[in-house]
Amino acid sequence: MSKWKEFEQLVYQLQQQLSGDAEVILDATLPGEDSKVNRQIDILVKRSVGQYPIVIVMECKDYKRPVDVKEVEAFATKLKDVKAHKGALVSGKGFSQAALETAKRYGIDMFRFVDTQSTNWKAYASIPASVERILFQAMQFRFSNFTEIPIVFINPAEEANIFSPQKESLGVLKDLMIKKWINNEIPRTAGTHIIEIINGGYVGTPEHLCSVTIHGVAHIERKVFYGPLPVDFVGLKNEHNGGVLTRSFTTEMLNMTELAQGKLDCWSEVNPLEIAVQPLFTFMVESGPSLESLP
Repeated sequence: MSKWKEFEQLVYQLQQQLSGDAEVILDATLPGEDSKVNRQIDILVKRSVGQYPIVIVMECKDYKRPVDVKEVEAFATKLKDVKAHKGALVSGKGFSQAALETAKRYGIDMFRFVDTQSTNWKAYASIPASVERILFQAMQFRFSNFTEIPIVFINPAEEANIFSPQKESLGVLKDLMIKKWINNEIPRTAGTHIIEIINGGYVGTPEHLCSVTIHGVAHIERKVFYGPLPVDFVGLKNEHNGGVLTRSFTTEMLNMTELAQGKLDCWSEVNPLEIAVQPLFTFMVESGPSLESLP
């Protein structure tokens, strides 16, 4: 199959996906009311609205250059001749500015065919996105109301064995703090948050328990990053308004380590209140200490 024929076939298949219950015909003909000859139509879309038939004509131009004014004017003449209700030009290389301005005057839609994975019609595509990164940066512990200073049992503090007021083992202090994080008992807002771990409990060993109240101090960092998120899709880009018609798309992976280190091209830390173009997607990413074991 020749390249231009493959181009028409791909646009036809895409239009079938986008047209719902409308009839889509490849390589059709319509009678020219002014020319009195049959006019060849690359893609014909037909649908009835009540008792009224709607005719949409699409023409595909797989040139090595952007489509120019003369092609738009020739297409406008064809639309008038076949009495189409709407016309659309589809190009693999885009359109000249003069062609776009001319198409606006005639009410012709102008689409660029985009297939981010193809060789012949490959194009880069991205959408504005943001990443809110919430980091459990550090933890501290405050001991109070103890009967004796339990230094021997809290060195290091995060490894101290904690017991309930009923003297039942609850586990290691660090894990109790992490469970608070996992159970959303620690706010995700930036700053320092004080959380009660145990009130009137015990620290030590079963043979030697010291009464104590313990609070955890969580240091939370929250940053927002903004940038272009590359996407893969097959679709039609509206050259008049920048919109894209497609049935599906796949986002590429973001390396969160590189993002945090400032190594992702065109991504930067921002104040979300100062973003000019609002993100289409916002990803929430939480990072915290690992819990070695859950009961």
